[in-house]
Amino acid sequence: MKLEIIKSNGNGNDFIIIDKNDLPNNCKISSETIKQICFSHDNTDGLVIINRIKKNEYEMDYYNNDGSWETLCVNALRCVGLLIYKKLGENIISVHCGDGIHEVETISNNCIKVSMEIPTYKTDKITFYGLSGYYIFSGAKHFVIEYKKSWPDRKKIEEIAKKIRYNKFFTNGINVNFYKILDKNTIEVKTYEKGVEKMMSSCASGSFACAFHVFQKDKINNNFIIMNEGGNSSIIFEDSRHLFIGNAEIEYSKMIDFNQFLN
Repeated sequence: MKLEIIKSNGNGNDFIIIDKNDLPNNCKISSETIKQICFSHDNTDGLVIINRIKKNEYEMDYYNNDGSWETLCVNALRCVGLLIYKKLGENIISVHCGDGIHEVETISNNCIKVSMEIPTYKTDKITFYGLSGYYIFSGAKHFVIEYKKSWPDRKKIEEIAKKIRYNKFFTNGINVNFYKILDKNTIEVKTYEKGVEKMMSSCASGSFACAFHVFQKDKINNNFIIMNEGGNSSIIFEDSRHLFIGNAEIEYSKMIDFNQFLN
């Protein structure tokens, strides 16, 4: 059978999006099928399955490119919001994810605003391999570390992150984020993502966890610019809700022979 796929990215973090209604009835995509689809399309970071519940309301399941399901991907949420806006003209939608419901609003041609739940600390400060940080849940599991030295090269920081990601302390692993405070409004973040198993061009929920921790420490500034390798974004902590604002891009759509990917 033929299946439409949409290739998209949020700050360089890229995805294949599939509409659940285009799949055969009761079709459950295996982890191996997810791996094959992602690998065959430039080793895309993840696969997203969306399902329309009713007008302006959707469900989203996100899978890393190793086939593992994840509770939340905010970069993917922005891509879904942009796609729905372009296809159906719905600029404000509610999306049910593994961590709860997010409001996604398209505020310009490619700038998308996502509502976020307040993160929670899962530990006090803990130390691994000489680096201290905090385990924070911000829709997904993240370990955040303030890195005050000059950044090491990519290979070195990836080696450090892998050790923490696979530490037995974290059941089923954890995403690892290093952040550097550049000024009171600007934070640079580098993330190693489990399931993709590499340093990412960006990770929105990881950046959100870092900004939240900085906000909790000083309580002075509630508005941050986040610098990732793939581009910049904004985070705002408000009394009533918390927001992640960043770009999304629809790269292309095409039809694939879905049967070739089924096991």
